[in-house]
Amino acid sequence: MNASTTFRRSRRRALAVAALTAAAVTGQLLVTSPLAQADADHAARSIASTTNQLEPPPDHEGRDDDGRDENGRGDGGRHEDGRHEDGRDEDGRDENGRGDDGRDENGREDDGRHENGSEYGDDESKPTVKTVHGLQEFTADGTFVPPKGVTSVFIQAWGAGGGGGGGGGGGSAPNDGAGGAGGGGGGGGFVWCAIPVKSSKSYTVVLGDGGDHGGAGPAGSAGAPGGAGTVGAAGTATTLTSTQGDIIATATGGGGGGGGGGGGATDGAPGTPGAGGTGSSCRTGGLTRPGLNAEDETGGGAVDGIVATPDGTVIGGNGGPGGAGGVASGQIGTPGADGGDGYAVIFW
Repeated sequence: MNASTTFRRSRRRALAVAALTAAAVTGQLLVTSPLAQADADHAARSIASTTNQLEPPPDHEGRDDDGRDENGRGDGGRHEDGRHEDGRDEDGRDENGRGDDGRDENGREDDGRHENGSEYGDDESKPTVKTVHGLQEFTADGTFVPPKGVTSVFIQAWGAGGGGGGGGGGGSAPNDGAGGAGGGGGGGGFVWCAIPVKSSKSYTVVLGDGGDHGGAGPAGSAGAPGGAGTVGAAGTATTLTSTQGDIIATATGGGGGGGGGGGGATDGAPGTPGAGGTGSSCRTGGLTRPGLNAEDETGGGAVDGIVATPDGTVIGGNGGPGGAGGVASGQIGTPGADGGDGYAVIFW
């Protein structure tokens, strides 16, 4: 037998031994070549030797290649993620990050509160309150409570308008002159104030009352002159008051119009127009505007603000026309018109 044949047989024998070894380890049945079967005794001895080398030590029972048992625990009783059999890690926390007291690493319970009952703990890292801008108008007396997070507001307020004066009565012949028209009332004064406020505190808005109208002058008869109309009343102020009762903002009312004179030998004189409200004030800073004066018998209008005032508010009442003169008897005058009530808006 030459050297080449011997080498090939030795090589086949080695391959057969390796195959039988693999079959013994995996438990699979391996069909070998005739040459490997012929060398079965030698292969069996090799397998036994190899098998003994692969048997795990006594304390290794039930563990896989990385040393973990059927529950995934290593020698230290820990799983792959480092947790003990009770599910806790090295810090004693479970899979939710909570310790024995049920709190997480920040000291919070399931409801997000710390052990002192605070939702945010002892620090000041509270979420920022997002404030929505808004506007509240007042067409009647009312209160204003600043929304949460609002620390300052603006108020624009108008005082009430003054009442128009009444027209004078007409006279009778020979004093048959017409009565004079009453003067219009002045418009309410205006304020625009910047005001620091506290959330949840209540602030009171009181609107001014429009001035009452002046009464009509009586008619003259049997040659008598007519009588004068009466003066319209001034409007009152619109105010904003704090919880403590301090007046923070004031918009004054307009003045009332004068009554028209009665007719006599000549026509009666017109009533004096009412002046717009003056003396308005902002305790915490802002600007003021006087109300608009009346023009003759026409009442003063409204000062412009960020919003249009409702119809009929804050303006002065018109003066009433005078009565006509007559032969036997004149006509009575016409009453003036009431002034408009005050108005206010608060915005932030």
